[in-house]
Amino acid sequence: METETQRIYIGGLTPDIQEADVIGRFKPFGAVTACEVVRDKGVSGDPSHCRGFAYVSFQPKDQAALARAFSLYNGCKWRGNKLRVELARPHFAAKLQQEWQEQQQQEQQQREADELAKQNGGLPPK
Repeated sequence: METETQRIYIGGLTPDIQEADVIGRFKPFGAVTACEVVRDKGVSGDPSHCRGFAYVSFQPKDQAALARAFSLYNGCKWRGNKLRVELARPHFAAKLQQEWQEQQQQEQQQREADELAKQNGGLPPK
């Protein structure tokens, strides 16, 4: 039984890390669907260097596989750095979409309540 896709934050990465390196670390625990190694941007930063963290979206084989990945990699040394591995906070776009959907549902419920009150002659429903 597969679980839903998880977005994982990995901190403590070296500047020369590549997406393939990070994917290779999580592949034994499930299907990696995306990997974003955050790179330096701007005039002063070298765009080929990792800023020290990445996000991996993957579908673990099961909840035990997810727990094993966290226990194995969180706090371990890799290429001389200590890794920090945890569930990522929701991406801002996903969070905005969720808030928008919740707002739409609330507005729909209010319209339904207003329509019901109108049908009852302005009296609130019992």
